[in-house]
Amino acid sequence: MKKLISIAAALTTAVSSSALSAGAMFENIPSTRIWEEEFEMFDAMDSGALITDINGDGSFTIADCYALYCYTEGCETDEAATSDADKIADYDGSKSVDYYDTVHLIRYFILKNGLTREVTKPSYYSNSTKQPSAKADNGGLVSAYSYDLNPGKDFVSLVLGECGHLQAGYPVFCEMLESKEIDYDINGDGKLFFDDINYLWVYCINNTNCAYMDFTMAEAAQIPGEMYYPCQKLENGLRRDMGCCWVYEYALMYCFEKYELKQEYLTNDYYEDIFAGSGKYDFGKYAKQCYEEWLPKNEYLTFNGALFNREYIRFINEKADDPMYIPDTNGDGILNIYDTFNTYIYMDDLYSEADAGSTILPDDVWKYFTERCDLNGNGLCGDLHDLSMLNLFILDKLEDEDCIEMYDNYSDKLKAYIGRLSNNSGRPAVKYSPEKYSSPVALSDDLERTGDSNADGKKDMADVVFIMQSLANPDKYKLSAIGRFNADINNTGDGITLMDAQAMQERLLGLA
Repeated sequence: MKKLISIAAALTTAVSSSALSAGAMFENIPSTRIWEEEFEMFDAMDSGALITDINGDGSFTIADCYALYCYTEGCETDEAATSDADKIADYDGSKSVDYYDTVHLIRYFILKNGLTREVTKPSYYSNSTKQPSAKADNGGLVSAYSYDLNPGKDFVSLVLGECGHLQAGYPVFCEMLESKEIDYDINGDGKLFFDDINYLWVYCINNTNCAYMDFTMAEAAQIPGEMYYPCQKLENGLRRDMGCCWVYEYALMYCFEKYELKQEYLTNDYYEDIFAGSGKYDFGKYAKQCYEEWLPKNEYLTFNGALFNREYIRFINEKADDPMYIPDTNGDGILNIYDTFNTYIYMDDLYSEADAGSTILPDDVWKYFTERCDLNGNGLCGDLHDLSMLNLFILDKLEDEDCIEMYDNYSDKLKAYIGRLSNNSGRPAVKYSPEKYSSPVALSDDLERTGDSNADGKKDMADVVFIMQSLANPDKYKLSAIGRFNADINNTGDGITLMDAQAMQERLLGLA
């Protein structure tokens, strides 16, 4: 998801509050790392439209993932356990059941059920031996004998790899700490703390001969001798067996959960003061980046492009047979420019944490957003997805000429409307602050993303309208290749989203 809260503001809040909830942190992270094609796939698995019970025992467990893995990788399998695999496990619609279907099933299992330490051990799957079978494609040279190699080891590697991609292994890491399977108390003070992670960070970088660092081994900091063996044990065990996430990221999650976060823990100077020479290894910077990524965000202000596209298409399909449906913000019975103005003002209210007593919006408009504007049906009225869907829906319903007229002198019209609401309410007028609504525009060093989405050689409000129309109705309004390149001005590289339209509008209004 796009980061809509600045790290500085987040740190100010964190320093004055208690430790974060790791439960919330863990639960939110994997859901933001789902591949776009998996949204509908996992919905179908939830509903039973796609079957996940590969072995037919009436439940969905890791055994189903393992059975499908053995089946697609040509290992010896219980035929009864995989007899229907070809009929039910083509999850990606490729017309064959293969490795990629196994990966999707594993990722779904991790998201739905989570992992325990037990199922991440190869020994858990020790009742099978690997054997090429008729399913395996070995160019016709299928071996006639088994060889003693447990496929559980390769399967666990795949599970851990996908767990790393989803960053979903934190509960297992805590289980390993609690059972004392791992000892992360490197400096011997009786606890796992930020300092311990830094010692291991330096140790591991030194083992790479300081690759990718801006200094050489001759300038490297050497960890104290008594901490060398604990670091070596963790690096040889946890890192090599489980992966890098288990060494640094989950240890940081543990510290974010267990201790009150002080801003100094996210600076290189803190570690330099504790361990001379370690500041230049940038562990403080890394910890800050992790905190920024994992910070529990205001759920009303998060935006997921892939999820939004799916939600909007579903919303349009649901309302296609209801010509009387109007998401009317002010009760005047029509959708027009004033509904978009209300949307922008309410969005500003969200960021500034305004309430019914401080907004300039009329009471009925405020109640619409806070009580009835749940267009995506996620239980949150007036979140960023709802507001974005409302804007797109308005554009989709208006004729082209009306859209262009609406955006002509848009800035002056918006200011006049805000002034009128301010006078009516007797409250100070809000100031539209675009820096709060999108990340800084990232442009290529070589080619400028001009925002000219309709590729007519001009940059005007028609480009904003065309971006939004292409999102609302892609069959009717198709961006050309150059138009798509020009339009991707917000978080360049993430595709065309509503944020690109907003960023282009900000440029034209002189707000960016």
